[in-house]
Amino acid sequence: MNRRTLLGTVGRSAAGLWLVGGIGGLVSACGGDTDETAGTTGTTGTTGTTGTTGTTGVTETTAGTSPMAPASTVAPSRLPATVKIGVIAPMSGLAKFLGDFTEPGVLAAARHINDVQLLPGTTVEYEIVDAPVEDGAEAAVNAYNKLAADRDVIGIIWAATTGLAEALAQISRDRMPVIVTNADLLGAELLDPVAAPSVFQMVPPNRWLMEAMCEYAAGDRGYRTAAFLYDSTVFVDPEGDVAAAEASGLQVVGIEEFNIFTADYGAQLQRLKGAAPECLFVNGLPDNTAAIVRGLADLDASYVDTPTAKSGDGWHPHILGSPLGLTPKWAALAGDAAKTGTISAWYLGGIMSEPEVSPISKWVSDYTGNKVVGGEQMSADALWVQLQAAQAAGSTERDAIVERLSGLRTTFATLPFEFDPDTHLGLTRGDIVLLTTERARAPEPTDPPYVLGLEFDPELQPKEFVGLTHLVRPTLAANMEAQPEFMTWVLDNGEGTQCTKTSPDALGVDVEMTNACKIH
Repeated sequence: MNRRTLLGTVGRSAAGLWLVGGIGGLVSACGGDTDETAGTTGTTGTTGTTGTTGTTGVTETTAGTSPMAPASTVAPSRLPATVKIGVIAPMSGLAKFLGDFTEPGVLAAARHINDVQLLPGTTVEYEIVDAPVEDGAEAAVNAYNKLAADRDVIGIIWAATTGLAEALAQISRDRMPVIVTNADLLGAELLDPVAAPSVFQMVPPNRWLMEAMCEYAAGDRGYRTAAFLYDSTVFVDPEGDVAAAEASGLQVVGIEEFNIFTADYGAQLQRLKGAAPECLFVNGLPDNTAAIVRGLADLDASYVDTPTAKSGDGWHPHILGSPLGLTPKWAALAGDAAKTGTISAWYLGGIMSEPEVSPISKWVSDYTGNKVVGGEQMSADALWVQLQAAQAAGSTERDAIVERLSGLRTTFATLPFEFDPDTHLGLTRGDIVLLTTERARAPEPTDPPYVLGLEFDPELQPKEFVGLTHLVRPTLAANMEAQPEFMTWVLDNGEGTQCTKTSPDALGVDVEMTNACKIH
């Protein structure tokens, strides 16, 4: 297995999950390392972790505490005394970071469900089986076979990055409910409700993220030319990204690549400087991305604002890129070369906001002793929706759960979601949002001015903090249609970067926003 095969799926399918660490750190004032076993009362073996839960006397009776959805009524459980969800994740090796936020999400979800008795009379357990990416597809397939052979396992969360293509036929024969949290099956043309009727996807498709950024670059900023600089060891060839750019009206004038170990980007940047694209899409890990923007600074080519990027007076491209690389780590490494207005994309439910909107942040803190880093919401929601499907069916038979998963709308870790019966995606295109890099110390001076979102409360963030936050305006109409209650809350509370407005600190759904801001 070559390194490109090893890392390719991680780069494309888990891009957003690195990003959420950035958003979680910004909006929730969360950060720090995770301990994936903290708080568990289960036992750990050589192939997996079985988590069980106790009680803490909590009397809460709703699935979540989000004001964005009606409270979930606790009804008597229609399930056995014990049910188990299986989890396949890389708990060791190169992609261990996926396991590091998958297990806390599952643990916190199970503990919360049991402690507040959301399924009275039923105890929820889980079993995690390690599937290191270094061991290839075989490790994940073996993990699946181990869990599928256990009749107590009523469904599986597939948080691994390998093995799905090889296991799909067996999954379909087993009619095993499988919810994928770290792989873009749609982009790989593997998400097929007809051929694989029991497989569902929670992570946003990469094409949606790229389309949103391209539409912003061409339609909102008015850029005419673009280029790509990408890590060929982590990211697949960018044909789909180039197609998205061209479909938006951008002329692609350069494509450069590097690898994960590249230290000098001078040759690539010099060639791109000759082509002078108005916007530059950078797809790399945080260390690489930081080195690239420092290289741009050395060439006096840092981003300033949209008029400068379009002026032709020197080269100062607007930077957009994969959330895989645009994390607080990137900003810290880049220093002053990390420019306000650097753009990425994610989805509304992945914005780890206040606990009243994203209760998963409190659950992870309460049950593991660690702060949420982002990504935990996917495994938590995946566990809950399978239990809800079983409860609705009144059965733990795998066939019955599969039948109920399609079209079942629920709320748990963050915002309401459901799996579309025609696509088996848990998100809609309207859930996709843009993100902008901002500095907690102050908004960047520009005319007209803008203000920072209220998540930059000095009590929550140190003045030196730099990270990604929700850029509200460009996708507002679609977001309001997809998640109206949440977006109303965002507008009324001044969350995210909302510009340009008159006055800059005006609040509410009736406040008009324009694209007059020169930075974003």
